Amino acid sequence: LGYREHDIFRDPTVHLSTQAGSLMGESEWRSVTLDGAECAGTLSNTAEPGVVSASVDQGRFVYIGTYPSLFGRNHYDRASTATLMKLCGLTPMARVDAGLPVTCRVLEHGTDRLLFVFNHARQGGAAHVVPAFAFTEATTLYTDPVSGLDVVDDTGLDLTLSAKGVVVLRLTA
Repeated sequence: LGYREHDIFRDPTVHLSTQAGSLMGESEWRSVTLDGAECAGTLSNTAEPGVVSASVDQGRFVYIGTYPSLFGRNHYDRASTATLMKLCGLTPMARVDAGLPVTCRVLEHGTDRLLFVFNHARQGGAAHVVPAFAFTEATTLYTDPVSGLDVVDDTGLDLTLSAKGVVVLRLTA
């Protein structure tokens, strides 16, 4: 795929600089040399390639020489998540504004979309979810006894989430 991996170095925090922004990783980083792929980001501690990218058929391969998922699990970092999505050419299906580690998943079929909202924190709180698509109706399909849908308006969905709470909504176009 256009790169060669060499050594693995243990490091509790890894910082990568990319054209899409800053990306954090955790646990280790790997030294690589380019063999046809392009350097999409460098390791801040060595200036060596840390993110490698190559065209594959009609898509794109992106290799990240550390573990952004481990960093994200232990440290809430919206900027690193946004950088990772830009590097991979992904557009979020929903934006979440919350002071909690809240994630969303969207499943779609025809004009119906199921929106799963997960609070990963051990405390409850509020979240404002802005879907990246138009909808005319929001129906609650599942919620725990504390969580729920509070307000639906032009700016999105206001939710109350319990500690480790889950809300599932059907959003209809």
